[in-house]
Amino acid sequence: ALYFQGGMGLRIVLLLYFVSFFSSAMSCHITDKQFEKWNHQYSHLFQIKKTNSVNGYSVITSFPKTISGLNFQNAGIFKDSLKNPTFYTSLQPINENGILKVWFTGIVKSKEHYFLSFSYGQDCGISVSLPVELN
Repeated sequence: ALYFQGGMGLRIVLLLYFVSFFSSAMSCHITDKQFEKWNHQYSHLFQIKKTNSVNGYSVITSFPKTISGLNFQNAGIFKDSLKNPTFYTSLQPINENGILKVWFTGIVKSKEHYFLSFSYGQDCGISVSLPVELN
């Protein structure tokens, strides 16, 4: 994964990501209130498991293949904030015994905040974002 210190590079990567995955949704406007509703309604379907080691951590998240009849499309991780991240990358899911999972590892640093984001369906589908508590 690439690391960008904010600025134009990260904005370009995010723009390309959202254009590639959500190009059909450009005419769709989803409000913050709708995102909050989806998070409240569906967050219980996601299982986040954090394992600490001496200097680091590993986070594995299990999630459903479908939500409300919509198929899983993609997953990503945002560092610091969803609206103005200092780092973003997509996560490649694995299928382990019929259960979809994504994982990432890192070094423990104080005051780091991460968010996992999952999208379901084409066009104006469902999106669920979850905070990951590391400290």
